[in-house]
Amino acid sequence: MSNLIKIKNMSKSNLKLVFQREYRHKVSGNQVYVYGVTGPAKEVAEYVKSNPKVVFADDKKTPLFFSAKVYLGNTCGVIKTQKGEFRADMSEHKQAASMIGNLSGDDTLYYKELAKQMVAQKLGKASGAPIAVEEPSAEGIAKS
Repeated sequence: MSNLIKIKNMSKSNLKLVFQREYRHKVSGNQVYVYGVTGPAKEVAEYVKSNPKVVFADDKKTPLFFSAKVYLGNTCGVIKTQKGEFRADMSEHKQAASMIGNLSGDDTLYYKELAKQMVAQKLGKASGAPIAVEEPSAEGIAKS
């Protein structure tokens, strides 16, 4: 029995992308983020086999994954498509964007704080402290 979770036409793999470095592409000028691919040896071998142009890190053992323009955090999960291609799992990013995109009214302060914590967590800088949102003062409330 496989321990992969089926998501539409994709499977969540046990591979993980671990941030290594970043650089600016000489031709496009885009920022490129470089990740090491880690996980079970069998899945790492599948990743290498599926990508004939794979580049390895200096240790000659760790295959690399390149993300153009999008920083995926210090670590990121990986999904495998039905075609056998490996991609960054962007579900957390999409969930956060959905929550932030729906800001309105009284929820705005809460979601802004939540967004800050989600970003801090992706950067590996989360405090684990509960979200604290200050109530607006009476002077800050518009009179109708």
